[in-house]
Amino acid sequence: IGDSVATTEIKYGDNEYYAHGKMHDAGIFRVKIEDSQPVLTYEYDNNSVNDAGEKITLQPGDDGYNSVVVGVNDWDNIGEKGNGIEAVVPKIAGHDQAAMWVFGQTLIYVSPHNRYDNRGNLLSNYLDFFRVDLNGEHHDLIYTTESADLTTDNFTVWADSVSDIYLLVHETENNAINKINIKDKKVTTLAEDVVDVTFPKNTHYSQNTNETLDKVYGGVMSYVYYTKAREESDNNLGNILYRCPIKAGEAEKIASEGSATEGTTFKPLAVTPLANGNAQFVFSAQPVNGDDKASKDLYLITNENMNQYNFEDSVKITWGTNVADEIKIYANGFCTINNQLRYYEINGADMIFKESLLTATVDKVLAVYGNTIYVQSGNTVWKAGLNQTANSISVVPASEDSTDEDTETTTEASLTLPLAILYQPHGATGDPMIFAQDANHIRLYTSNGKVNYLKFK
Repeated sequence: IGDSVATTEIKYGDNEYYAHGKMHDAGIFRVKIEDSQPVLTYEYDNNSVNDAGEKITLQPGDDGYNSVVVGVNDWDNIGEKGNGIEAVVPKIAGHDQAAMWVFGQTLIYVSPHNRYDNRGNLLSNYLDFFRVDLNGEHHDLIYTTESADLTTDNFTVWADSVSDIYLLVHETENNAINKINIKDKKVTTLAEDVVDVTFPKNTHYSQNTNETLDKVYGGVMSYVYYTKAREESDNNLGNILYRCPIKAGEAEKIASEGSATEGTTFKPLAVTPLANGNAQFVFSAQPVNGDDKASKDLYLITNENMNQYNFEDSVKITWGTNVADEIKIYANGFCTINNQLRYYEINGADMIFKESLLTATVDKVLAVYGNTIYVQSGNTVWKAGLNQTANSISVVPASEDSTDEDTETTTEASLTLPLAILYQPHGATGDPMIFAQDANHIRLYTSNGKVNYLKFK
C-alpha cells in the first residue's frame, strides 16, 4: 500500500478503478522479495564530503557508495516495467479502516465506498470489500456494508479452506451479523438483534480437510460469539450469551444467569488459538443488582469443555480486576489490562499473571503469531515473547530519514500502523509480515527485528 488517506478527505471520483487513468497512491502494489530484501531499482545519494570538508561524489568501491536511498526509480510510473514494482489494486486501500487478507492466490481488501446517496452525500464512511487475484486480475466487489463508521473490530475474513472463505460483518446499523461467501457473494444473516460480537480473528487455513477450523481446536474457532438483550427487560439489566457456527448450524445459548432486574451482563472478549494446539473463548460476567455492579469474572470455553459446556456448572477463573478495568484478550495468553501488556497462564481456577511485558502504554495490538506479539506504542513497534520483556523493532537509521544539515539530527516521522499484516498459511512457518508507513517510507518489519524499506521518490 503506497500511502494512507483520511476517509473524510475523499471526494467523489477519487476512488474509481484507475481513477483519471492514473494509479492511486493509496493503492496496493507488489514487489518481489529475495533474502528478505525487495528487488527494486533504487536511486542513491552519493554526495558526500571528504576529510577536508570538500564536497565529493562517491565512486564504486568508496565507503558508503550506494548506501543512502533517495528514491525508487519511476515511482510516478508505477506499473511500468523496469523498477520491479507492480500495481495490484488501483483503488484506495490505505485509509482509516485498512485491512487485507491473503488466502491461496486471492487477496481480499477493504476500500471506502465511492457513491452518493439520493441527497448528494458521498458515502465514503461505508465500506466496500473487494477480491482480486494476486497478480491484479479478476477484480470484483464482494459486499458493501449496510452500516457507516464500522471499525476493524466489526469485521473479519474467516477461512476454513481455500474453497470456504467468508466475510463476517457486524452491521451495527441493524444489529445483525452477516456472513458473505467470497466466491458467490451470497449473504446469510447469522443472527439479529445482537449487542456485542466477537469474531475468531484467525486467518489461517489448511489444504488438509482433516485440519480445517471446524475440526481442530475442538471447534472453538468455528463459531461467532455474541450477546442479546433479554426480551423481557425494560432497563436492559443482564443479557444472554450465544454462539453460532459459521459454516452451518443453529445458534445456541451458552450463558445466562439471574433475571432482567438482577441479572448478569456477559461480554464476549476474544476467541483465540493457543500455542499448545488448543483454543479458548474468553468472556466476562458481571452480576448486576439494581444500580450496583460487581467486579468482572472471567470464564473460558476450551477444547476440553466445548461440547458439554454449561455456564451454571463452570468454575470461574480468578481474575482480580476492578469494575472499571478495561480488559482485552489476545491469542496465546497475551492480554492488556488498561492498555498495559501482560501475559497469563491458567492453573485450575487461577489465572496467573506474569510480569508486565512493556512499561509503555499499548496503543494498538498489531498481530499475535505463535509465541510472539507485536504492538504499537506511539511511533514505535514492539515485539514480546511469552513471559519475555518487549523489545523495540523500529530503530530508525539516520541515513534512512530526513536530516537537518545544520544540527545533524535525525527527524523521525510519525508512523501510520499497520498498513497491512500478512500471516503465513496454516501449517507453514514464519512470523507475519507487518507493513508500516511514514512520510518517506514503507517499512517491512520482520521477526528478527530487522526493518526493510521501500522508499517513496
